[in-house]
Amino acid sequence: MSRAWRIEEDDPSERIREKIESGVERLLGIRENVAPYIGSLYSLSYPEIEEVSPEFWKSWTLTGIDPFVL
Repeated sequence: MSRAWRIEEDDPSERIREKIESGVERLLGIRENVAPYIGSLYSLSYPEIEEVSPEFWKSWTLTGIDPFVL
């Protein structure tokens, strides 16, 4: 996954956030609800998903990143 976002091992977290958010926009258009979930896989903090339940995570992961489902 890191290659898809062009994330390098020594990238600081703010640079990782920028790469993910610009990559999501480039691939899916502006999809604010997708970047936080991908970013959280890189241990980035997004307040809007802090209270997401494990059941939702499981469902979301199984569904995948499909712009027509989210």
